[in-house]
Amino acid sequence: MSKYGLPGILNVSTGENNGNDLIGFVYDYEIKNGNWDANLIPFLDVGNGIIFVLVPKKVRNHLYITTIVIILMWKNIIKTLKNG
Repeated sequence: MSKYGLPGILNVSTGENNGNDLIGFVYDYEIKNGNWDANLIPFLDVGNGIIFVLVPKKVRNHLYITTIVIILMWKNIIKTLKNG
């Protein structure tokens, strides 16, 4: 990952990386704020609290919830872009 500058892609380790936050840091931060399902694994943080997540296959009933969260996040992005 360090070879490419992928904005928002979260890192797995503190070794040579792209300078973005670690998955564990984002996960812990969101858990401490109390609005985070422990089954959600962040992988892309695009800013303004918009985080894309992975959902373990064994937690199928959360897939719907995750889809709704992503839709709401994109609505927030569009609203932010429109308001400039």
